[in-house]
Amino acid sequence: MTNEVGFNLGFYMRILIKWLLLGYGNYWTFGSQIENSILPMEPVLSKLKQLTPVSYEMTGENPDHIRSIGFIAQDVRKLFPGAVRVISDFNRKGPVTNDLNTMNYKYFGVLAIQALKEQWQQLKALEEEQAALLLEIDELQVKANALTGKK
Repeated sequence: MTNEVGFNLGFYMRILIKWLLLGYGNYWTFGSQIENSILPMEPVLSKLKQLTPVSYEMTGENPDHIRSIGFIAQDVRKLFPGAVRVISDFNRKGPVTNDLNTMNYKYFGVLAIQALKEQWQQLKALEEEQAALLLEIDELQVKANALTGKK
C-alpha cells in the first residue's frame, strides 16, 4: 500500500506540473533581477487548509446566472497577500467599484506544489514510523514466542 500511495502522489504531482507548464500558463516568465532575493518557501499546507473553496454567481454582466468556483479574495488576502491585487476606482461598464479584489489563480499552482512537497515529507515520516513500529512488533513477537516456547 505504501508504494501505491507514493506512486499515486507522484503521478498526480507530475500531472499537476504538466498542467501548470502546458495548460494553465500560456506564457513563460523569465526574470534575472530576482536572483539575489531567492528564498525557500515557508510551509503553506496549514494556510491552504484554512481556505474554503466556494461556488458563487457573479453580479452584473451575468444574465444566464452562470456559477463559478473559486475563493473569496478577502479571505485569501489574509493568508496569501501576493495572490490578491486590490484595484481602486475600478469601472467596467457600470458604477465605479472601490477596492476591487482580484485573484491571481496562477499563484495557487506554486502553492499546490509546495503543499504536495509538505505532504510528501509527512508521508515519508509516516512510512519511517510504520517501518520502526513493524520492526518493534517483530521483535516483541520473537520475545513472546521465546517466553511461550513457540517457534
